[in-house]
Amino acid sequence: MAELATLPSPSMGDDLDQCSAEELIFRIQLANAEREQAELVARSEQENFKNQQVALEDQLRHTTGMEPDEFEEFVGTLPEKSLTHDAIKPLKGTSGERPLYEGQVPPGEPEEYVEAISEEVRAASMRLREAQHKEELLVEEVVELKKVRNRLFGDNEGTVAGIVDPLPSLMADPVNEISIEEVLLLNGSKMHGVENMLSLRPMCEATVAESLQARFQNQQPYSSIDAESLVVVNPNAWLPSSSRAMARFYNGKPFLAPHVNSQAQALVSGIGSDGRNRSLFLRGESGAGKSTAFNHLLDFFEMSMANPERVQQVKHAQKVLSAFTNCMSGNADSSSRASTSVELQLDGAQQLVGASWTLAGLEVSRVTECYEGERSFHVLYYVANGTSPPEQEALHFHPDENFEWLTQNGVHRVPGLDDEAAYHELKQSLLSLEFSAKERAYLLRMVSLVLNLGNLKFSKIKSATGSSGGISVGPTHTLEGVATMLRCDVPAVADALIEGFSDPISASRGRDAFGRLLYSRLTNWVVKRLNAALSCQDQVVNVIVAVDAAGFECSSSAGNGMDQLMRNYATERISSLGEELVYTRIDSDFAKEGVDGSSNCATRLDHAKQVVELFEREESGIIALCANTELAPIQLVSAVAKISPTHIYTTKGKPNSFTLRHTSGDVTYDVTNFRKISACAPNESIISMLKRSLCAFIKNELFSTELPVSDEATPAIFARWKPPTSLMQNLKFQLDSISRMVQLTEPRFTFCIRPNETVRPDEFNLMVVVREIRACGLIKYLDFLANALIWRVPFEEFATQFHALYPEEHNPTEHDARANCESILTSQLPPAASAFSFGKTRVYLARQEYQILSANLLQVQAAYACPLQALAR
Repeated sequence: MAELATLPSPSMGDDLDQCSAEELIFRIQLANAEREQAELVARSEQENFKNQQVALEDQLRHTTGMEPDEFEEFVGTLPEKSLTHDAIKPLKGTSGERPLYEGQVPPGEPEEYVEAISEEVRAASMRLREAQHKEELLVEEVVELKKVRNRLFGDNEGTVAGIVDPLPSLMADPVNEISIEEVLLLNGSKMHGVENMLSLRPMCEATVAESLQARFQNQQPYSSIDAESLVVVNPNAWLPSSSRAMARFYNGKPFLAPHVNSQAQALVSGIGSDGRNRSLFLRGESGAGKSTAFNHLLDFFEMSMANPERVQQVKHAQKVLSAFTNCMSGNADSSSRASTSVELQLDGAQQLVGASWTLAGLEVSRVTECYEGERSFHVLYYVANGTSPPEQEALHFHPDENFEWLTQNGVHRVPGLDDEAAYHELKQSLLSLEFSAKERAYLLRMVSLVLNLGNLKFSKIKSATGSSGGISVGPTHTLEGVATMLRCDVPAVADALIEGFSDPISASRGRDAFGRLLYSRLTNWVVKRLNAALSCQDQVVNVIVAVDAAGFECSSSAGNGMDQLMRNYATERISSLGEELVYTRIDSDFAKEGVDGSSNCATRLDHAKQVVELFEREESGIIALCANTELAPIQLVSAVAKISPTHIYTTKGKPNSFTLRHTSGDVTYDVTNFRKISACAPNESIISMLKRSLCAFIKNELFSTELPVSDEATPAIFARWKPPTSLMQNLKFQLDSISRMVQLTEPRFTFCIRPNETVRPDEFNLMVVVREIRACGLIKYLDFLANALIWRVPFEEFATQFHALYPEEHNPTEHDARANCESILTSQLPPAASAFSFGKTRVYLARQEYQILSANLLQVQAAYACPLQALAR
């Protein structure tokens, strides 16, 4: 509570007359914000003081039977010696008699009453006086801030010269008030670490980690990289800065402490200023909080956009997609198991009008197999645990059976997650997105089909002679439920599930493959349906493409299989894509303009490109080899090892494993089950069964590629294209789609970092943080922004922006645009500064030189503003 009386006042003393117009407006806004914050704190503390005083008075009445005034008069009549210090003891026993004190006789005079309660009264009185003193200090702070405001605005606290009060409705609407803790976080941001990571000197892993640690320990998880990029250390807990009131408080205040809210409005304002699309790459390992950061960005858009209903629909769509793509993992209770790209579509006024999603690399193997201590996808548990008895009967759920695929590893429920409530929220989101009753029914039926498939059992049929007579599938009620959901005959379903298999184990694998494929197609339909509901083509002027890579993952306990290979490949490809947009685009611009410069990040980019190339080689890459179902595990390892001895190596004791050197570290993959889960197309017996199905949704929506509606000839333009036949090929196809979406955007980044591997909210593990800083490329990016010639300004625009810095003897009309720029630079920058260069049409500067020019320009503007300010007074 001591900090409440030390809220900082704006530095607006004797140098007020020297301020430029821009700095004066900024200080006015800052004074307004701090005054309102102090009023908030004072009002909240005053309420607490009053409540405390009332409680103490009630306690006094209950203890003595006197009113406060009567008790004060009574104490005044007692001798001074009777007011002795003593511990607080009860005044009456359980039977109404007065208790005996240790070593004392039973009290018989009023002095003993006072002796018993005097210490408590003194302590309470002291606390009340201290609280009143703090309140007086806060009131003085508010008065001082109001004096500053009156000096700026005059006696009226209205608007002057178009300056608008930044907090017009905060005090009037109690729902939007921020708490005392939030005020303290805002005021203490600059006291811990650095707010802008580019201000660190020197720039290295040690200084970055030290600053992040200082801010994390003070509940400041955000650090900015200029305005549009951000570093987030996952707090693993809810913080006051994550509240919706804080999102509303940040609206229109880009000068506040770093936050997802400030990044969101910087992205929108950046689009408004230069008209260029933005891409936001969310980078970090699994469980680093990337999805949470994006959800906070949507919360801010909901608070700041003129059409919040559209943003609410996007949030509902995110809930639906999360139900199908998220599950409980070792790093988080709700971890995304796919890479996603969300295109937020904006109109000419930078208002959200639509959105579309692209999904890549869904880990469908989790439908049938889960690692120890983890769960499958949320929607399966929502339907299994949240449906009502009538719904379960319609979905053919047997009341006495559990679902094998959901309970195979012993984790059926997540602590703190109510599947029934989540199921009703999912239905509400579907209704908000205008899913028809038929579509919702089909969705439930397909989820039920997946769950019932997992309960089918296969066994050998023995003939009377004892020889094997084939394979049977059961139990009967489950098989009938599967046939009902497929709208096929029971014998046709049974034959399709066992045809071509010689033993129950292989038949079970075929059933698993069909279950994974069915869930994958259902999820793709959900994405397609969300895009149809929310995508807008007519009003779109700009877009913000948020790319959330699945995150690098390496499991040392459970081993790494196809899931980790796909996940790490997607992360590698998306990371390479973001770096290529930044570094390669700058280098190509240097070459086009004839500038002698380099982004100096070619080493990391080359490594990422080499790893991606290992996967995407035409015939000998990892993707092509994994699609070859004829290769045994040992043959696959041998073929993969031949791709690049530098990046891939094997171990003699592990014939079915190979180790790949990723940019984030080495990962050993076990290929034993690759062939079993690699296929992403149904076999012939399943296709034959689906052709006889009467379910139009299955034929027209889920398996339209394998079951064409008509027999018309394929157009010539598509004659050579074939759909992917393996999971890895399908993943590459989806990543190519994301790559095309971001090619014409300006890249920005949100670096998400885990503070520890135990998901504890109060632990900052330096080794883990440094490893993740290296993995996400944060240091390279900071070094690039600090030292490269990234400020690219055309000659005419530069001369117009800094025309006030011309030397007195320079006449700009007598020289061309380049000569004018050169005159400004040589006169304003120190002789040792060489971090600028001239291209054919632009001048290129490093960040430090651009800041020097901007500071000099502010000084010149302030000098011109002084006479105007004196005249106005």
